Amino acid sequence: MATCTLEGLISEESAKFTNLTKQQRRALMVYMLIQELAALGGTDYSADFLQLQEDVKPFSAMREDQREGALIQIFKENAVAAGATIPDDINDLMEAIKCIECARPSDLELILLLLTCQLGVHA
Repeated sequence: MATCTLEGLISEESAKFTNLTKQQRRALMVYMLIQELAALGGTDYSADFLQLQEDVKPFSAMREDQREGALIQIFKENAVAAGATIPDDINDLMEAIKCIECARPSDLELILLLLTCQLGVHA
């Protein structure tokens, strides 16, 4: 498991990915998720990538804002499953994020990295 510090995240292990193209890094992220899903007993796409491509075809009609909205809903459901209380009302959510929303976009990317690291494996 990664140590969630600068030194831990910029390690020899993660350094080997920095010289890859963005497409290669994204492909590796997908590969890791495929492996995790299979290990958890979900659909095993590891030997059938064509099936995964077929399964995502319906999502190609989604706009970027719809894809991000879907990810937010997934994050919400994961948080609730872990025991968090998340408001359903959009106005309550906007109130909850008013401080976070003021962060620079680049800081939000770093915050997502840190929080993803800190969540780690909690199965």
